[in-house]
Amino acid sequence: MRHEQPCKLYRPSDDRFVAGTTCDLSDGGVMVRLNQHLPIVPGETVRVGMGPRRSDGFLQVRDMIEADVLRSVSFDGHTTLALRYRRSEPLRGDGLRLAA
Repeated sequence: MRHEQPCKLYRPSDDRFVAGTTCDLSDGGVMVRLNQHLPIVPGETVRVGMGPRRSDGFLQVRDMIEADVLRSVSFDGHTTLALRYRRSEPLRGDGLRLAA
């Protein structure tokens, strides 16, 4: 399902959070466009959190969804990632996953 909403990605390998926007959601994963270049490779494990608005407070790592990077493409200062959830997460009433 094509859907844009604010999200945050946590990369445990360098203990870094990066803001982004979802591009596409499905039951098994999400495509995320990060607001900066991030050298990340397929096979890495990250955590992703999504909320209705950027101002909805802080996402804690423990509340974020663990996912594997399937694809990573960097262009024009942005990085787009295809992520597959490590486990199925329940959907909210509006069909979107919420990590916080």
